[in-house]
Amino acid sequence: MGYSGKFEGLVPREKRTVWRYVDYSKLMWILSQGKLHFHRGDLFDDPFEGTLPEIVAKARKQAYIEDYDSPETMEEIHAETTKQIRQDVFLNCWHVNGHESAGMWEIYSNTDKSIVIKSTIGDLISALEQTSKRILMGEVTYLDFDSTGRKQERKLEEFSKQIPDSASTPAEPFLLKRNSFRHEPEFRLLIIDPTLLSEREYEDLKYNIELDGVNRKIPLMISNGHEEGFYYALRERDTTGFNIDINTSELINEIRISPDAPAWFKDAVEATVTASSDLGKEQVNFSELRGESIY
Repeated sequence: MGYSGKFEGLVPREKRTVWRYVDYSKLMWILSQGKLHFHRGDLFDDPFEGTLPEIVAKARKQAYIEDYDSPETMEEIHAETTKQIRQDVFLNCWHVNGHESAGMWEIYSNTDKSIVIKSTIGDLISALEQTSKRILMGEVTYLDFDSTGRKQERKLEEFSKQIPDSASTPAEPFLLKRNSFRHEPEFRLLIIDPTLLSEREYEDLKYNIELDGVNRKIPLMISNGHEEGFYYALRERDTTGFNIDINTSELINEIRISPDAPAWFKDAVEATVTASSDLGKEQVNFSELRGESIY
């Protein structure tokens, strides 16, 4: 079973509806391959992916000043580790909503040949049971990244309470986004894939991190969600993502077609769906935004 667990409190009830807006070619790929693509965290368009708000950075800096003789070095270690970890987290993203979103159609549908996959949290979990990868999941919390006030502090405290220490991983920053993305309430599936070393493997290493152009050996301990180890922060990723096995019949409740698509496109989607999966024609419909106005 690949599904590893929820960030408790950050996952809506399993009956909640989720949507994934994609173009026709991606739908064909999902159906023919029986897979979902998890994209590498540092390759998303948002440069703030995997980073933390100013209030967290400020608190961390103060803690380093109080607890370490060389706080500047600790800040540098944190910065380099974060840059590497952004390459070690892989995501598949869904929109949480009880209905379709006109805004999401506009943002994520590049042509009138686009579709949206309708599912639920529970069906996502069921569809992932056959994968060999361990997967975590949670709903994104939206914050003002530049604010350092008490209101922001309370939001972060509430966020932290919903992630027990036993589940603490480098994935947590990927469940925080700026308020400017609040219009697309997001539910994320995450794979944490760092290079973790045993104590003996770490002892045999000469270096495991680069600081200011110099290779160093520093005992960095992190978790991937189910085990902890010494972090090797010099790995250069040679992949942009993972393609994860899924059960498409469990995953897909319905496929809806762009409200701007021509009538013939529905026939083409129906033919693809029935030929490539166990889904039926009745599960392929036009968007609820398509229809004639009533005057």
